[in-house]
Amino acid sequence: MKIRQKISSKKHLKIILEELDIYKNPNFKLEQYPIDSNCAADVLFIADMSFGDIQDKILIDLGCGTGILSIGAALLGAKKVYAVDLDRNAILIGKNNAKKLGLNKKIKWFVSNIEDFNKKGDTVVQNPPFGIRSKKHMDIIFLKRAISLGKICYSIHKKGEKNRMFLTKYINNLNATISNIIPLKIKVPKLYNFHVKEKVEIDVDLYRIIKN
Repeated sequence: MKIRQKISSKKHLKIILEELDIYKNPNFKLEQYPIDSNCAADVLFIADMSFGDIQDKILIDLGCGTGILSIGAALLGAKKVYAVDLDRNAILIGKNNAKKLGLNKKIKWFVSNIEDFNKKGDTVVQNPPFGIRSKKHMDIIFLKRAISLGKICYSIHKKGEKNRMFLTKYINNLNATISNIIPLKIKVPKLYNFHVKEKVEIDVDLYRIIKN
Protein backbone atom coordinates (compact mmCIF):
# COMPACT_ATOMS: atom_id res chain seq x y z
CA MET A 1 0.00 0.00 0.00
CA LYS A 2 1.42 3.39 -0.98
CA ILE A 3 1.94 5.98 1.74
CA ARG A 4 0.16 9.12 0.61
CA GLN A 5 -0.31 10.98 3.88
CA LYS A 6 2.33 13.06 5.60
CA ILE A 7 4.15 11.35 8.46
CA SER A 8 2.39 12.70 11.54
CA SER A 9 4.70 11.50 14.33
CA LYS A 10 7.70 9.37 15.19
CA LYS A 11 5.32 6.58 16.18
CA HIS A 12 3.65 6.80 12.77
CA LEU A 13 7.03 6.48 11.03
CA LYS A 14 8.03 3.56 13.29
CA ILE A 15 4.84 1.66 12.41
CA ILE A 16 5.53 2.02 8.68
CA LEU A 17 9.19 1.01 9.04
CA GLU A 18 8.22 -2.07 11.06
CA GLU A 19 6.46 -3.47 8.00
CA LEU A 20 9.55 -3.39 5.79
CA ASP A 21 11.21 -6.64 4.74
CA ILE A 22 14.71 -7.27 6.11
CA TYR A 23 17.52 -9.71 5.27
CA LYS A 24 16.42 -13.25 4.49
CA ASN A 25 19.96 -14.67 4.66
CA PRO A 26 22.22 -12.09 6.35
CA ASN A 27 25.99 -12.38 5.96
CA PHE A 28 27.70 -12.22 9.34
CA LYS A 29 31.08 -11.51 7.70
CA LEU A 30 29.59 -8.24 6.46
CA GLU A 31 28.09 -7.63 9.92
CA GLN A 32 24.59 -7.33 8.51
CA TYR A 33 22.63 -6.31 11.57
CA PRO A 34 19.61 -4.23 10.50
CA ILE A 35 18.76 -1.20 12.60
CA ASP A 36 15.35 -1.73 14.21
CA SER A 37 12.37 0.47 13.36
CA ASN A 38 12.34 2.25 16.72
CA CYS A 39 16.01 3.27 16.56
CA ALA A 40 15.71 4.19 12.87
CA ALA A 41 12.75 6.46 13.68
CA ASP A 42 14.77 8.02 16.53
CA VAL A 43 17.75 8.75 14.27
CA LEU A 44 15.60 10.23 11.51
CA PHE A 45 13.42 12.36 13.76
CA ILE A 46 16.48 13.74 15.54
CA ALA A 47 18.02 14.63 12.17
CA ASP A 48 14.80 16.12 10.80
CA MET A 49 12.96 17.72 13.70
CA SER A 50 15.90 18.80 15.87
CA PHE A 51 18.29 19.95 13.15
CA GLY A 52 16.43 20.23 9.83
CA ASP A 53 18.86 17.91 8.08
CA ILE A 54 16.41 15.76 6.06
CA GLN A 55 13.49 17.64 4.54
CA ASP A 56 14.36 19.01 1.08
CA LYS A 57 17.94 17.71 1.42
CA ILE A 58 19.94 15.31 -0.74
CA LEU A 59 20.61 12.39 1.57
CA ILE A 60 23.18 9.56 1.29
CA ASP A 61 22.71 6.28 3.17
CA LEU A 62 26.05 4.42 3.23
CA GLY A 63 25.77 0.69 3.89
CA CYS A 64 22.02 1.06 3.50
CA GLY A 65 21.26 -2.66 3.80
CA THR A 66 17.58 -3.24 3.06
CA GLY A 67 16.91 0.49 3.14
CA ILE A 68 15.18 1.34 6.41
CA LEU A 69 16.98 4.69 6.87
CA SER A 70 16.72 5.56 3.17
CA ILE A 71 12.99 4.88 3.09
CA GLY A 72 12.38 6.70 6.36
CA ALA A 73 14.25 9.76 5.07
CA ALA A 74 12.23 9.71 1.84
CA LEU A 75 9.01 9.56 3.84
CA LEU A 76 10.15 12.56 5.90
CA GLY A 77 10.58 14.69 2.78
CA ALA A 78 14.17 14.27 1.58
CA LYS A 79 14.54 15.73 -1.90
CA LYS A 80 16.54 12.73 -3.11
CA VAL A 81 18.14 9.68 -1.43
CA TYR A 82 21.20 7.77 -2.61
CA ALA A 83 21.17 4.30 -1.01
CA VAL A 84 24.51 2.48 -1.24
CA ASP A 85 25.39 -1.09 -0.31
CA LEU A 86 27.80 -3.81 -1.44
CA ASP A 87 25.16 -6.54 -1.15
CA ARG A 88 23.02 -6.84 -4.29
CA ASN A 89 20.41 -8.97 -2.50
CA ALA A 90 19.98 -6.34 0.22
CA ILE A 91 19.52 -3.67 -2.44
CA LEU A 92 16.85 -5.77 -4.18
CA ILE A 93 14.92 -6.07 -0.91
CA GLY A 94 15.29 -2.31 -0.39
CA LYS A 95 14.01 -1.56 -3.89
CA ASN A 96 11.00 -3.78 -3.29
CA ASN A 97 10.31 -2.04 0.03
CA ALA A 98 10.45 1.36 -1.68
CA LYS A 99 8.21 0.21 -4.54
CA LYS A 100 5.50 -0.91 -2.11
CA LEU A 101 5.46 2.61 -0.64
CA GLY A 102 5.56 4.43 -3.95
CA LEU A 103 9.05 5.82 -3.35
CA ASN A 104 10.80 4.41 -6.44
CA LYS A 105 11.53 7.81 -7.99
CA LYS A 106 12.83 9.39 -4.81
CA ILE A 107 15.44 6.76 -3.91
CA LYS A 108 18.30 5.80 -6.22
CA TRP A 109 19.97 2.50 -5.32
CA PHE A 110 23.65 1.69 -5.88
CA VAL A 111 25.37 -1.68 -5.58
CA SER A 112 28.82 -0.37 -4.72
CA ASN A 113 31.69 -0.40 -2.29
CA ILE A 114 31.38 2.85 -0.34
CA GLU A 115 34.95 3.81 -1.26
CA ASP A 116 33.96 3.77 -4.94
CA PHE A 117 30.82 5.86 -4.47
CA ASN A 118 31.45 9.53 -5.32
CA LYS A 119 28.13 11.38 -5.39
CA LYS A 120 27.86 14.32 -2.99
CA GLY A 121 24.95 15.14 -0.72
CA ASP A 122 23.77 17.41 2.07
CA THR A 123 23.34 14.78 4.78
CA VAL A 124 24.85 11.33 5.24
CA VAL A 125 23.25 8.73 7.55
CA GLN A 126 24.86 5.41 8.35
CA ASN A 127 24.83 2.43 10.66
CA PRO A 128 28.30 1.13 9.78
CA PRO A 129 29.72 -2.29 10.68
CA PHE A 130 31.80 -2.03 13.85
CA GLY A 131 34.67 -4.00 12.31
CA ILE A 132 34.33 -6.97 14.66
CA ARG A 133 33.71 -9.68 12.05
CA SER A 134 34.15 -7.65 8.87
CA LYS A 135 37.29 -5.79 7.81
CA LYS A 136 39.04 -4.30 10.85
CA HIS A 137 38.20 -0.63 11.54
CA MET A 138 35.44 -0.74 8.93
CA ASP A 139 33.50 1.82 10.97
CA ILE A 140 36.39 4.26 10.54
CA ILE A 141 36.45 3.67 6.78
CA PHE A 142 32.72 4.45 6.67
CA LEU A 143 33.20 7.56 8.80
CA LYS A 144 35.97 8.96 6.62
CA ARG A 145 33.92 8.37 3.48
CA ALA A 146 30.77 9.90 4.97
CA ILE A 147 32.57 13.10 5.96
CA SER A 148 34.05 13.38 2.46
CA LEU A 149 30.62 13.08 0.78
CA GLY A 150 28.28 15.19 2.92
CA LYS A 151 28.07 18.46 4.79
CA ILE A 152 26.44 16.78 7.82
CA CYS A 153 26.88 13.18 8.92
CA TYR A 154 24.86 11.03 11.33
CA SER A 155 26.84 7.93 12.26
CA ILE A 156 26.11 5.15 14.77
CA HIS A 157 29.02 3.74 16.79
CA LYS A 158 29.73 1.61 19.83
CA LYS A 159 29.04 3.40 23.09
CA GLY A 160 31.87 4.07 25.53
CA GLU A 161 34.05 6.90 26.77
CA LYS A 162 37.20 5.40 25.25
CA ASN A 163 35.54 5.15 21.86
CA ARG A 164 34.20 8.71 22.16
CA MET A 165 37.69 10.05 22.86
CA PHE A 166 39.17 8.15 19.90
CA LEU A 167 36.41 9.20 17.48
CA THR A 168 36.54 12.84 18.59
CA LYS A 169 40.26 13.03 17.83
CA TYR A 170 39.86 11.14 14.55
CA ILE A 171 36.96 13.32 13.37
CA ASN A 172 38.82 16.53 14.26
CA ASN A 173 41.76 15.30 12.16
CA LEU A 174 39.37 14.97 9.21
CA ASN A 175 38.58 18.69 9.49
CA ALA A 176 35.16 18.05 10.99
CA THR A 177 33.46 18.69 14.33
CA ILE A 178 31.11 16.63 16.48
CA SER A 179 28.12 18.82 17.32
CA ASN A 180 26.20 16.20 19.32
CA ILE A 181 26.58 12.68 20.72
CA ILE A 182 23.18 11.13 21.43
CA PRO A 183 22.85 7.80 23.31
CA LEU A 184 20.46 5.33 21.66
CA LYS A 185 19.62 1.64 21.81
CA ILE A 186 19.45 -0.84 18.94
CA LYS A 187 17.41 -4.01 19.32
CA VAL A 188 19.09 -6.83 17.42
CA PRO A 189 16.93 -9.90 16.68
CA LYS A 190 18.23 -13.46 16.50
CA LEU A 191 19.69 -13.53 12.99
CA TYR A 192 22.46 -16.12 13.09
CA ASN A 193 22.68 -19.64 14.48
CA PHE A 194 25.35 -18.58 16.99
CA HIS A 195 22.89 -16.12 18.57
CA VAL A 196 21.44 -17.48 21.81
CA LYS A 197 18.82 -14.88 22.74
CA GLU A 198 15.79 -14.00 20.64
CA LYS A 199 16.61 -10.29 20.93
CA VAL A 200 19.48 -8.27 22.39
CA GLU A 201 19.50 -4.53 23.18
CA ILE A 202 22.78 -2.75 22.43
CA ASP A 203 23.77 0.69 23.70
CA VAL A 204 25.15 2.90 20.92
CA ASP A 205 26.01 6.55 20.30
CA LEU A 206 24.65 8.59 17.42
CA TYR A 207 27.24 11.17 16.31
CA ARG A 208 26.14 14.31 14.48
CA ILE A 209 29.19 15.58 12.62
CA ILE A 210 29.64 18.85 10.74
CA LYS A 211 32.28 19.27 8.06
CA ASN A 212 34.35 22.38 8.80
